[in-house]
Amino acid sequence: HLRTNKQTGPTIYVPSNPFCKNMLEGFNNEEMSDVTFEVGGEVESAANRRKRGKTITTRFHAFHAILRLNAPSLADMCRPGDEAAVPI
Repeated sequence: HLRTNKQTGPTIYVPSNPFCKNMLEGFNNEEMSDVTFEVGGEVESAANRRKRGKTITTRFHAFHAILRLNAPSLADMCRPGDEAAVPI
């Protein structure tokens, strides 16, 4: 019969972090967002053509602070609260 004396350190409490869950819940949330991207709609036609193509318009809601951290060039093109559309 062999005994080992395991030395255990103090139990460390690590609280759960709700950040990822909160970010996913806020993703594309119109109420919480401060920037909206409208993608699609009218498409420019080729030179010397009379028709313009139309596509389905889709809206994406975003957070300016997250854009600033991850896509600063895109964040520079849109500001929170701007009412006028900015073509990109």
